Amino acid sequence: MTERQNAGEATSRGLSVPQDLRAVSVDGRTLAYRELGAGDPVVFVHGGISDLTIWGAQLPVVGSRRRAIAYSRRYAWPNEDLSTGGRDTMKPHVDDLLAFLRATDARPAHLVGNSWGAFICLMAAIREADSVRSLVLEEPPLGRI
Repeated sequence: MTERQNAGEATSRGLSVPQDLRAVSVDGRTLAYRELGAGDPVVFVHGGISDLTIWGAQLPVVGSRRRAIAYSRRYAWPNEDLSTGGRDTMKPHVDDLLAFLRATDARPAHLVGNSWGAFICLMAAIREADSVRSLVLEEPPLGRI
């Protein structure tokens, strides 16, 4: 089930949540995102120790010519934390990205990722090539695929 909502003036982990922050439910998990502009979707995927705010400088620039979307991956601010003792494996992040693209009607997307986000983008393109128009990958931690 897909449900878009405005996150409003809430707080999360003691931090103010931006007014323009949205949320979408994918496979029972809520993912926060920001979106600017219109046209071909460009989706930004952050690395392991950051969140959607890392793309703050890029969103307005790209959003002036395209539909720029940055989302926070599962367990990243302001989304729900990983439970104590929980495991954070790669497959759910790839599943989330593909479900996010469907839920926000952002397919096919230009994917931009850094670090683990780049690896997630690459794996999503391998798994579902029709959902990806192009890839920009900064320092993906590639080993054996």
